[in-house]
Amino acid sequence: MRLISWNIRAGGGARRGKLVDAVMSHAPDVVTFQEVTNQSTKEFRGLFSKAGLEHFTHSFPRCNADKLVGCRRYGELLASRWPLEQISSTSFGAPWAEKVLSVNLTTEPHGEVELHSVHLPNGAANGWIKIEMFEAIYKRLARDVSDHRILCGDFNSPLEEMPDGQIRTCGQDTQSPDGRYYLGYRYTDKKGKRGTGERWDMAERQVLQGLRRYDLTDSFRLKHGYGSEAFSY
Repeated sequence: MRLISWNIRAGGGARRGKLVDAVMSHAPDVVTFQEVTNQSTKEFRGLFSKAGLEHFTHSFPRCNADKLVGCRRYGELLASRWPLEQISSTSFGAPWAEKVLSVNLTTEPHGEVELHSVHLPNGAANGWIKIEMFEAIYKRLARDVSDHRILCGDFNSPLEEMPDGQIRTCGQDTQSPDGRYYLGYRYTDKKGKRGTGERWDMAERQVLQGLRRYDLTDSFRLKHGYGSEAFSY
């Protein structure tokens, strides 16, 4: 099974046809894009169908998309060679439902696969909503299951991946004189919501590392290790 996940940035604009051509040149079975717009989904549906991925869905139908503004204008799409059944975004309990797209894929030869594409809003502009999204993802996926599962997307985290596999989260954004990073004590976002650096660090770390306990490992790092400078999230 070959899956490509890509944040196409700001809806894709005039690049949409080239974006589809680029991913299809790698003969994927499944493609998921982040930062699509509700208006662009019809065009993408046609482009992917013509390219051979005829099964298609996106995250906007249940999100009152016409009223979404700012960065909330952007959501997820998924195009597949195989039939799919969309899972309600409310099953995550995520505060921004348009940033989560979940489906059950009927694949060959792997059988049923539960696939989740997510986009975590950046913390600098959106504050604690990012952490609430992380917490919702962990709560939904931190369970033992017997079926295949995939989590992919744009996490806007971590700040750094170390050669030994350790990560520095966005909760560790303060550096001491001796060169070590430590947790910020308090953080207040632009809406005045406050919380601790410990909560911020834990929310990111639970998804990026904690889900390994539930058979959701970082596939890129598992294959390539931490010597590569590529962004794996």
